[in-house]
Amino acid sequence: MRRWWRPGNPVVRLNWAIARFFTHGLQEALAILDELGDTLGDYHLLAATRADLLRRAGRTDEAAELFRALPPTPRPSSSGTCTSDA
Repeated sequence: MRRWWRPGNPVVRLNWAIARFFTHGLQEALAILDELGDTLGDYHLLAATRADLLRRAGRTDEAAELFRALPPTPRPSSSGTCTSDA
């Protein structure tokens, strides 16, 4: 994989991996995600990105396993500031 562009911000690199998936395929994207593992650790969007890219590539069993391992997302408070009288 060519290393002509390597942003310093790991979240930017996470987005770069997504773009590389669409332009160069799964293996290149996964290689970028693997490099980010040490930096981002258990950052939930790293795992979610890996799962989504695997799903898009047709590796649904692996994707499902990763999706199930993700922590649940917090639910919004029922006392939110938005109300509707409709």
